[in-house]
Amino acid sequence: VHSDFVAVDKPPGVPSAPHVSNGREWLIPYAAAALDALLPGTSPSILRPCHRLDIGTSGIILMARNVNFAEHFRKLLQTKAG
Repeated sequence: VHSDFVAVDKPPGVPSAPHVSNGREWLIPYAAAALDALLPGTSPSILRPCHRLDIGTSGIILMARNVNFAEHFRKLLQTKAG
């Protein structure tokens, strides 16, 4: 846990983004609830995924805790991809 981002270990079978068939059971709500339990007394967490993994893939997903970091990380990915 960092002030700007959270690294989350996504298990296989959990979507990293909402889907039209199920917009409630995906990684962000679970991660936000866990973070709020870890840091009681803080405002509810608003997380933004910085990238995605396929539903069957496990691995680390970086989630921004603010808009500035989300934009910064997006630019880093574009630089590396380009």
